[in-house]
Amino acid sequence: MKKNLLSAIISFVLLFCCILPVNTFANEETGYWERTNILDREVDTSSVEKSDFYSERWVYGRGTYTYRCEVTYDGIWYSGKDHDSCMGEYVESTGRVATPQKCYLGGEQVVLYTSISAKSSGKICFNLGASIGSQITPVNKDDPFASYGTDTSFYDITEEYTKSYLYTYKNDTNTGYKGMSARMGATMPHGSSEGDKVYIITGLGGGNQNMQTAYEYTWHTTGGENAIRMRDEENARIEEERILEAWKNREKEKTELHELDPNYVDSTYTVGDIWGEVWIRRKDKQYDDEWEYLHPNSRIYYGDTIKTHPDSGVVLSFTDMSTFLIKENTMIMLPDEPEAASAMKILAGNVWVNIQKMIHGGEFNVELQDAVAGARGTTFAVEQKDDSSIVYLFTSSMDVTSKTTGEKVILKPGEAAEVDNEGNITVKTFDIPTVAKQMVLPMEILEEDGYSQSQKAVSSNPSWILPVIILIGVLVIIAVVIILTRKKRK
Repeated sequence: MKKNLLSAIISFVLLFCCILPVNTFANEETGYWERTNILDREVDTSSVEKSDFYSERWVYGRGTYTYRCEVTYDGIWYSGKDHDSCMGEYVESTGRVATPQKCYLGGEQVVLYTSISAKSSGKICFNLGASIGSQITPVNKDDPFASYGTDTSFYDITEEYTKSYLYTYKNDTNTGYKGMSARMGATMPHGSSEGDKVYIITGLGGGNQNMQTAYEYTWHTTGGENAIRMRDEENARIEEERILEAWKNREKEKTELHELDPNYVDSTYTVGDIWGEVWIRRKDKQYDDEWEYLHPNSRIYYGDTIKTHPDSGVVLSFTDMSTFLIKENTMIMLPDEPEAASAMKILAGNVWVNIQKMIHGGEFNVELQDAVAGARGTTFAVEQKDDSSIVYLFTSSMDVTSKTTGEKVILKPGEAAEVDNEGNITVKTFDIPTVAKQMVLPMEILEEDGYSQSQKAVSSNPSWILPVIILIGVLVIIAVVIILTRKKRK
């Protein structure tokens, strides 16, 4: 019997050890594409034929393209003309495409947030728009910029737009131009041999000229899963470092802010850092074509709405050194007046806030769809979903009030309040380091705000605990079987 027990244990251990190498090394057999070069194709303006009728300009910056066309003559009658002179009419189209990732698996979908917008003269009848799009070339194409009709075009992954490009177009009243934005996607091919090449091409076309960027990728036959894991870790590290740097520099006063607009009231919020594509719309604007790009030196006024797109974000700083991280796919609205400066509306998405200690009992309020959160000097995060509003408290204390029922709860660090659409509040605990990592909230910020290791909730079990428990369970079962067998024999 002892021999049988020993044989069973050895067999189980060998089986367990044999499974591990399969899981560990299987991913090394996966091929992947690594970005190895970036090539630019700019417009050679010296070779562009000059026109007496139009003045054209192309401005290029990797991932951002601008085409401006202005009418330089009065012209003749044409369909759509509704004013006497066309002289000076212009359209300036600006397109942006997100930078592709450092590496992709063969067969992985590439998704690039793409947008195009336009500024134009008050009256505009000419069709002077532009278009923007992306393609993936066949493997080992000689000239990435040559057009043979064999490239794979990117399409809107939501299928809202059915064409393989986005464009600017004239509105129905001849008073301006509209633009488009979408997450455009296409699938990377599989390579055959080590060193195969493929290109992701992005660019904007306007005035029969193209401004393009080619991202070169080289095929590796193994190591794909490891490369993707390292890619994701690197992206997370870069984002956290960017946020931490903006937080450390929150005391620095900006000296090159845009000139104040007398029609609005300055909120004294400034852009600490910004990446991807972030839009801002003034409080007296309401249409989609009235969004503007938020720049590092942009002024932010009371009543402004800020919107971040996929793979984008912005860190805002306030005069008291409070910090706000507005994550991707998020929309917030600042209060309309200075008297309501301690209120901010979260319309959608995720925001974390590091509020400096309020003086004279002041309170900072954040309004969500279903709740209002009030804090006196704390670090917290809010998440607005379609069916609920969630508040996560990391340090200090805060209250959360249901907008429907008026119920109020007081949160402690490590507690979250979820308020559903009917106004019901549910309080749960969460692991502070885990959620902070998900929110890209650096621990250094929490530690300066009073967080200590003793506040940590019990972390999730290490990955090795489950196999050990299984092994112990098997051994216990074997022991029980042996005991029962012996009793039966007696």
